[in-house]
Formats: sequence, structure tokens, C-alpha cells
Amino acid sequence: MKKVEPRLSRGLRDILPQEMLARQQMIDVIRRVYESYGFSPLDTPAVEFLDVLSGSAGQERSSPSSASPIRRRRISACVST
Repeated sequence: MKKVEPRLSRGLRDILPQEMLARQQMIDVIRRVYESYGFSPLDTPAVEFLDVLSGSAGQERSSPSSASPIRRRRISACVST
């Protein structure tokens, strides 16, 4: 079995502590304002490569064109963003 090497997706980067602290303070202010208007918090899953999620890293797998129409749309949406 081929070892999966960690890598960042295009457009993603690490955020260092100084920037993260400033970012977190800003997010906390935004969260408090949203919650004051009755909104509930939510979080979305992390972005991950399809081969890692499907467990097929290094293995032959079917192409997106042979996937179901719904799965093809989801894969296309992920690739095009």
C-alpha cells in the first residue's frame, strides 16, 4: 500500500500564532454579533483530497465520469472551486 503524503490543497495555508490570535478575536466579535441576532454557530468539515477520503490513495479507482450523476456533480463542484 502506497503511503499518503500530507499536502495542502491549493489556496490553503498555515496561519501562524500572531495572525491566528488577531483572526480569532475578529471571529469572536462576529460570532457574538450573529448570536445576538439569534443565529446558531456551525462549523464545516475540513477540506481533504478525494483519494485520502475514499481510502484509495495509490490504488486504481474509477474515474469521476463513471461515478453516479450526483457524485459527479459533487466531485466537479469540489474540483472547480
